[in-house]
Amino acid sequence: MTNRENYLAAKSGNAQGFVSMKTLYLCDVTEDPTMEQDLDILTYADPSKLTEQYYDDFGVLRNKTSSMPPLSTPITDVTAWREQLKLPDSSKYRDRHFLRKEYLDPVTQNYDDMLIVHPIADGITVKLRYLMGFEAMCEAFFEEPEEMTELIRHIALHYYIERIKTFTTLGVADAVLLKDMTTSWNGYVFGRGIWEQFIKPAYAMIIRYAKDLGLEVFYHEDGKLDDAFIDDLIEMGVDMVMGVREDGGNDMDAVLSRAEGKILVAGGLDWLAPGKERYIWEFDYIRENVRQTCAAWGKYKCFIPFHCLFVRPITGMTINSPVGIIIDEIARINALQQRGENDDN
Repeated sequence: MTNRENYLAAKSGNAQGFVSMKTLYLCDVTEDPTMEQDLDILTYADPSKLTEQYYDDFGVLRNKTSSMPPLSTPITDVTAWREQLKLPDSSKYRDRHFLRKEYLDPVTQNYDDMLIVHPIADGITVKLRYLMGFEAMCEAFFEEPEEMTELIRHIALHYYIERIKTFTTLGVADAVLLKDMTTSWNGYVFGRGIWEQFIKPAYAMIIRYAKDLGLEVFYHEDGKLDDAFIDDLIEMGVDMVMGVREDGGNDMDAVLSRAEGKILVAGGLDWLAPGKERYIWEFDYIRENVRQTCAAWGKYKCFIPFHCLFVRPITGMTINSPVGIIIDEIARINALQQRGENDDN
């Protein structure tokens, strides 16, 4: 069974062994800095800055001396966001060669055996933080709920949905990966009410659009997922929630029990050995972590052992990289299972 076939089988609970991280090919947005920074949704407000500014080829205002957004809080008045907000011209993304399937490298990658996934790195709440600042965003939820509803809907329609339209126009995507930070290790960052009133409806619209185009939809969240949040993802049509780990505050057994038969859960794996302050790769630790994770939660057919930071440009996929070690160890475990042998390390 191919990687792609095994992923599809996992959705029905019939996967043969663990789905490999090699199943997903994440398009490399870092080949284009504008794509990587992707919602530098900026404003025309306050043009008198200390550094020279310019409009890039997406129509986004930038600093020449910095890759960061030129305005730390570009929406200074949420009631005036229509005059202040400027979105990138998504039609110009279509000229980016790395989005086109013919530019993928069939020599090193078997794309017919992989799902080509286009990540949209920053979620709605992250982009709002860039636009408004955290405190102003939180205040606006309560003081200007109608304006925030319209602002979030505008971003969903004219940024996320336009991006998804671009991927599918080029024929490069099997799936879209959405990522946000609405949860932390102890629950909802803004509270359940804010999620339900403002954020969930926008994602429901984005996800419905992607699903209508036949895309798989993955959603990445680092924090603690309660039953209601998992049910929301299922209701919206998410195929897989990614980045689910114990150190994000999760009871993995509880999450997986809730998800079983309804949504795939990718996560559990770590590669930073306890006590380390930086990512210093210890391959023996990674292999042992994979073994322990697969043994702990392999009984759940919805579980896919993944690392939450699966981004090729950062980690690589060679045997001497963390992702490469994970892929190799999962392949070894799968081979043992197929032969009916015990894991003797």
